[in-house]
Amino acid sequence: MKKILGIIPLVLFLVSAVFGIREMFFVGSWLGYSVMLFLLTASLPSVMGFILLFFTKKGALKVVGMLGNGAIMFLTVVLPLCSKYCMALTIGILLGDFGG
Repeated sequence: MKKILGIIPLVLFLVSAVFGIREMFFVGSWLGYSVMLFLLTASLPSVMGFILLFFTKKGALKVVGMLGNGAIMFLTVVLPLCSKYCMALTIGILLGDFGG
């Protein structure tokens, strides 16, 4: 049972990688472009896979799934949030809204 739980996150990583690359680089894709669709096809499977990894048996599948799902989550969740808030902070500093 735990071996099957090791395969599911790997499959979810591959699904999110394929759809994420397709939606990120091919804007006129067959699914159409929207931010919500991008998050549902790229971020959600990797988050589900990352959560399932905590219940799997130690081994190569767990390591590959953790690295893959972690990389997808970093690229689709952490990096956009970071860039949004860093941009807002930079604009606020340039306009003089923060500080003395």
